[in-house]
Amino acid sequence: MLGAPDFVGGLREPLQEFSADLAALGVPFNPIEEVLAEIKEFATEMLKDLIEEAYGIDVDQLKSFLTSPTHSAQRHLDDADPA
Repeated sequence: MLGAPDFVGGLREPLQEFSADLAALGVPFNPIEEVLAEIKEFATEMLKDLIEEAYGIDVDQLKSFLTSPTHSAQRHLDDADPA
């Protein structure tokens, strides 16, 4: 099961306070937020890859189809049109 060790939970509050202090100072680069964003992006891409490997479904294409089915269908029709 995915999860962090117990000590990470103990670090959460101090890191949030530090992050809030940096934001209050107007620091444009917050290293904590940057690291969290990178971890989230890594996990998202890993899950997309695992889903594609297991089910043969490209998550980004599925999202595009579900949010704009006419655009996606038209693109596939254009690809199939030999003219």
